[in-house]
Amino acid sequence: MEDYLKSKQKAIDLIKMDERIKQIATQDTAIRELFKPIDELENDIITDILTFDDSLKSVEFPVYPNPNIRVETLLEQQLDVLNDIKQDTSLISSVILLIQKDVADSSKHLELIKEALEIATSTTKEEAESKFDKLITKINTTVEGVQNVQTLVNWAKTIYILYTSSS
Repeated sequence: MEDYLKSKQKAIDLIKMDERIKQIATQDTAIRELFKPIDELENDIITDILTFDDSLKSVEFPVYPNPNIRVETLLEQQLDVLNDIKQDTSLISSVILLIQKDVADSSKHLELIKEALEIATSTTKEEAESKFDKLITKINTTVEGVQNVQTLVNWAKTIYILYTSSS
């Protein structure tokens, strides 16, 4: 942009010098004839400069956001993802502990875990919701212990949410 302004000023200075020379040379027709091609070139240059000036007025230069804000946003998103992973892995840990600590009921718990995974094989959201509701009822009526019920319900809910958010 700075180069353009310098060039524009030089063109204006040349035009002023040209006008002074023309004033001196107006008495001689031979000299006036020599100036015709220069006058045409001068008019073309002036037209180009004015056109360029007009086009610059319509250009919208981008405003770049503060890069620190972008970095902060990315860091917050990464933290959210890491917290989601932490929550998901803690649920898996709870399910494994449920199977390991309650050996007598582990086959029943494994069957309920398998049924929860079958929610993901549903062909419609309605089918998934039906399987989810039946499973929750089954968990509430057959599983002993509040912690055991919570773990299995959370597992079923996670599978259901993952299925419905991906459909």
